[in-house]
Amino acid sequence: MKHQTRWALFALACVVPVAIPMVAATPANAARIHGQHVRLLRMGDHGPLVGTLQHLLKLPVDGIFGRHTRRAVKQFQRGHHLLVDGQVGPQTWKALLRHRHKAARSRRAHGDGILRLGDRRPAVARVQRMLHIRVNSLYDRRTWLAVRRFQRRHHLLVDGEVGPQTMLALHRASRGGSGNRHPSHHATLGTRLVRVAKRYVGVRYRWGGESPSRGFDCSGLVQYSFAQLGVSVPRVTYDQWHAGRHISRSHLRRGDLVFFHHLGHVGIFLGHGWFLHAPRTGERVHASSMGNGWYDRHYDGAVRIG
Repeated sequence: MKHQTRWALFALACVVPVAIPMVAATPANAARIHGQHVRLLRMGDHGPLVGTLQHLLKLPVDGIFGRHTRRAVKQFQRGHHLLVDGQVGPQTWKALLRHRHKAARSRRAHGDGILRLGDRRPAVARVQRMLHIRVNSLYDRRTWLAVRRFQRRHHLLVDGEVGPQTMLALHRASRGGSGNRHPSHHATLGTRLVRVAKRYVGVRYRWGGESPSRGFDCSGLVQYSFAQLGVSVPRVTYDQWHAGRHISRSHLRRGDLVFFHHLGHVGIFLGHGWFLHAPRTGERVHASSMGNGWYDRHYDGAVRIG
């Protein structure tokens, strides 16, 4: 039950694009989100709930409440006039979610260049014309579904939002036709991803690392490799898990993302039961067999981007 509660909090905080109000509950070290109790977090704790905290603090997510997380918590508490104790109780949770909500509203108010559900502006009408659907300048569900279909056909991140990559692809498609002349492009994308990722074999592991020069952690390697192909994916494993469609183990193809240990680790499937990853401190980027006892026992599933 505790694991389910923590996972529910993670899903709410990391998947839902707006913050959900948090109210204090009794006892003093508890809080409630949608009726579910959330316990106090402190140094030494670990698990998905800590991952949620790190996500809200914009830290690399490893699910471990270590000194870096504690330092970030204290900095947040100091900046929001809370008790600076480095622990995350009801008041700190409430402030974290309120801060996330305000930041989301600010991005919408000032415009972040991304079109999403609910937007009503001239740019939406341009997108609708390029998609060859009825134009009403409102980013409604009909438009959202059309964008997702377009993203899927053009092997983009399928999130239903029109960011720089999707807008560029829309312009290219409108200039050059439907763009469906290469139906086997996904296989090519997977092959290209593997080819790119293999360049980084031997790069040292670095917690929070996201470049060859500084080192990679597991999700940093995935994000950086996709970026070299012009494909934008989220930074942390928990968000990467939701960035595409889930694939059964029997249908894995090169370039699929494979996840382990309660979504705490991710790698790039190479084919024939092998995957490429940045394992842990003291090691370097290399290939491992999914048939290895630990990886086989802790396999969570796979996601196909595009």
